[in-house]
Amino acid sequence: MGRSEVRTKTLSLPRPNNIQPGLESSAFDLMVKTGELAGAITAFNEVVKQAGSKQAGLPGMTQDSALEQEKRRTARTMADALLGVAQTAVTMMFVLEEDYNVDIEEALADHVSRLIEHGYIKLKPD
Repeated sequence: MGRSEVRTKTLSLPRPNNIQPGLESSAFDLMVKTGELAGAITAFNEVVKQAGSKQAGLPGMTQDSALEQEKRRTARTMADALLGVAQTAVTMMFVLEEDYNVDIEEALADHVSRLIEHGYIKLKPD
């Protein structure tokens, strides 16, 4: 089959231009956003648990459709929270580049190499 396909997700997030983020404030915000993501995951897991136990739905809706709608809503909340984490991480990358002359492209290449070394990415089939 040749080389296995390595899937990627490319995000292009803006550098906020109406704030002056620093290293510490970005790190703190990253922790806050991560907590929000954890809360969203917890809420999603509760909905999934409800779906497993088939608890009653909302008035006027079937039980299954109400739970599916709630799963979609909480999954979207997770996505929103995850994008908040990603935006804060990208903002911190701008801080590292601009204030500390860190080459993020070089750091990214090193990061991918570590993923390969640790077996998280497989480039060739067994």
